[in-house]
Amino acid sequence: MSVLRNEQERRAEHERRVLVIDDDEDGAESIAEVLEVQGFAVDLAHDSKGALAKVEEFKPQVALVDLRLGRESGLDLIVELKDSHPDVISVVITGNADRESAIGALRRGAYDYLTKPVNLEELFQALGRSFDLVRLTLDNKRMIRELEAAKDQAEKLALNDSLTGLANRYSFQTQLDLAINHAKRLGKLAGVLILDLDGFKLINDTHGHVIGDELLKGIARRLKETVRSTDTVARLGGDEFAIILANVDKPENAARPAELILKNLKQPIDVGGLALEVGASIGVSLSPLDSEDRGELIRRADVALYAAKALGPGSLQYYDAELDRRARIQRELKQDLKRAFSKDEFCLYYQPQVDLESNKVIGIEALLRWNHPHRGVLAPGHFIDAAESSGLIIELGRWVIRTACRQSQVWSQKGLQPLRMAVNISPRQLRDTKLFDTVDRALADSGMDPAHLELELTENAVAADEEQASIVLHKLRALGLHLAIDDFGTGYSSLSRLKEYPVDRLKIDRTFIDNLTDDPGDQSICYAAVNLASSLGLGVIGEGVETRAQLEYLRGIGCDEGQGYLFAQPLPAADFERWLAEWNGQTAAEPAEPATAESEPLAAAS
Repeated sequence: MSVLRNEQERRAEHERRVLVIDDDEDGAESIAEVLEVQGFAVDLAHDSKGALAKVEEFKPQVALVDLRLGRESGLDLIVELKDSHPDVISVVITGNADRESAIGALRRGAYDYLTKPVNLEELFQALGRSFDLVRLTLDNKRMIRELEAAKDQAEKLALNDSLTGLANRYSFQTQLDLAINHAKRLGKLAGVLILDLDGFKLINDTHGHVIGDELLKGIARRLKETVRSTDTVARLGGDEFAIILANVDKPENAARPAELILKNLKQPIDVGGLALEVGASIGVSLSPLDSEDRGELIRRADVALYAAKALGPGSLQYYDAELDRRARIQRELKQDLKRAFSKDEFCLYYQPQVDLESNKVIGIEALLRWNHPHRGVLAPGHFIDAAESSGLIIELGRWVIRTACRQSQVWSQKGLQPLRMAVNISPRQLRDTKLFDTVDRALADSGMDPAHLELELTENAVAADEEQASIVLHKLRALGLHLAIDDFGTGYSSLSRLKEYPVDRLKIDRTFIDNLTDDPGDQSICYAAVNLASSLGLGVIGEGVETRAQLEYLRGIGCDEGQGYLFAQPLPAADFERWLAEWNGQTAAEPAEPATAESEPLAAAS
């Protein structure tokens, strides 16, 4: 329709069409001939019926209408033209004695009038004024359309994300209000899914923002394809998306689309010939179960998202009140962490690593603790998330390395037997460009023999960027220290690349030790890990050893070392010295099973 309208306007600007309506055929012909010579397109009609038909067919811009059309009234025709074809401009032709009728015609919708006999100069002046009005009308229409188009575009920009075309934050909030009210009327639920991409920043940094933007468009399309047409997909900003699930029958029904989204986003997205893979984490809240307030519903979905991300990539988490309690604690801890360094509230505890054949202590693991003024002694599992989100994790990791190296040297100067000191390196530290300098300086400042230092890295930290990790590990190994893979068996490292890393030891994760004597699956994993380590010339440590039965099984399959509450819980430096003296004084007697075997919440400072 707009194409036809534009074509009509184009013709109107370049072709002046006049319909002469007069029952005097000769007079009408005379006017037509004069107008055609002047470049007008002219057609003729001699009665009202014929005039209306010509208007439909010829589409004139101006009609010259004689007020006397035989027994018909030209005035009635003008009124009908005004009603049915308001764009046609009527110019009345009347006799000198009938000026009152002409004035009446002007009141009924005519634009101008001429008297008979028609004066050509007056005719051309009247037509000039009429076509000026035609052009003005067309200009006004065009301007109105442009204003409407600009308004539509402004509304679209106000309601839609400019990159992906999805609903933006404002539109999302508006749609959520409607969904909440609609669900309430129907006695159903409205679901909010807040989705954050896993690994998008790395792709953006590696391939640039142009590729990153195209990837976001591809993700937007995939999300739209995954949910129902009645659901709303929005981009809230950056790599954060949100979805409104309308008319959910029961809470568990929100899980199906969320799980489908997680599954579909794992599939590669083609961007300029690159097959890019990103995952996602999703937090879910439901109205009215969690809240009927739009802002609170979004906040609680955000809280659930934060918890999902803490579980690891590709996780889904529903909101519950416990998450809010944890989030509040994390906020408080984040504030407390800012003053913890200046107040000297951090310390290291030490746990022995025992040779299972000789029963001698041959190593120690340094474990971070926070002497919180109100919450007591906290293991890393209680505050590492806060340290990560506050940006203190790198500084905290550096402090652990320096402190462990100094303590090792203090014990050496006291004449204690040299023991291997194991220190955990977080995934963020492994990506820290100053990690090598930190370790090198800690060894130099403390005077510690590098051969007595072992750095433990989690399997997932290495797997995140295997090539870069290999470079960093070889550089660290050149200092003369030892390297170990912690939590072995729980991550996603490539076994084919394990032989390429300059590591000395594998630590079997405690989750495989807990049910070792009862679970054939855990037994198989531990047996395979020991044999793999042996084939690669690596030592192997079983961590989390709490019972004599676990100890005997590990010994039986050839595990080199053990660590856990069966030997000793993590101890402050002074207490560890006393424990070590007692252990050595007993000539490395067989350990008794502990009265209680509380597991270490998190050994690594990561």
